[in-house]
Amino acid sequence: MKKKDLFSLFKIAIGKEQLAQKFYERMIKETPDPKMKKILEKFLNQERYHEEILTDMYAELKETAED
Repeated sequence: MKKKDLFSLFKIAIGKEQLAQKFYERMIKETPDPKMKKILEKFLNQERYHEEILTDMYAELKETAED
């Protein structure tokens, strides 16, 4: 796989994580059930964590590409 393709893959994956976060944020606001809110908040936090991992990996890849 070419590096530019890998960069594109990371950008897409990060974007999907961000979309998932927006979805869970919206569902948290719309859900009246406190138990469901807690579950959705856990899902949201997982998506944030995934985005952080992907962003860090993307930054590392960019660093190695510049060497």
